[in-house]
Amino acid sequence: MNKQSGFAIIAATFILVIVGLLGSYLVNVSAVHHKTTLLALQSARAYHAAKAGVEWGIINVCNSGSFSINNFTVTITANPDIGNPYNENDYDAAGLSVDINICRITSKAEYDTYGDIDYVSRTLEVTLHH
Repeated sequence: MNKQSGFAIIAATFILVIVGLLGSYLVNVSAVHHKTTLLALQSARAYHAAKAGVEWGIINVCNSGSFSINNFTVTITANPDIGNPYNENDYDAAGLSVDINICRITSKAEYDTYGDIDYVSRTLEVTLHH
């Protein structure tokens, strides 16, 4: 009768455990990579939504407002005539002094609610001289 030592079973079990742990690690890395990619995409979308808000504020001549675009809430805050109009010694065609008024437009685009795992926010600020 042949005597069996069982060494092959121990080696096979060890290899299966190592392969299982490696597979689990790769699944976790893949999930983190996928989530990071989605957040980067959402970040780019938030930037463009905020940029659309700035353009909306410019078109509406420094008026505040808000709108929603692709599940992003965009809030535009316009502060017209920050301080007093000032003169930089500019003159128009008739030789009259030209005052420059300033308007600061702040646009904030948000996706989801602050504190949630999918929350993304971008804020842009533009100062207009007109």
